[in-house]
Amino acid sequence: MTKKEIHNAINIAFYQFVNEKYPQYSVEGDCEGGRKELIYIGEWKDGNRDMQYQVSQHYISGWNDKLTGKIEDEMNLFLEDQKRKYNIV
Repeated sequence: MTKKEIHNAINIAFYQFVNEKYPQYSVEGDCEGGRKELIYIGEWKDGNRDMQYQVSQHYISGWNDKLTGKIEDEMNLFLEDQKRKYNIV
């Protein structure tokens, strides 16, 4: 696989992971600045639960660790596993 194919495979796997495990989040955006937004669409829509996915580096950053810390950690663990799978450091 080329680097581009590997990055695409990781992104697709991540989007599927989010859709299956965290349906309260919607992945949105056009990768402006290399990011996609994970918008919280659950019961409390206050913006504090939104996160960003760094598409090329494959990691999540949240706005409020008290609200999203555990989810952010689980998403980053998934992404780390994907990076190891494809030998991306």
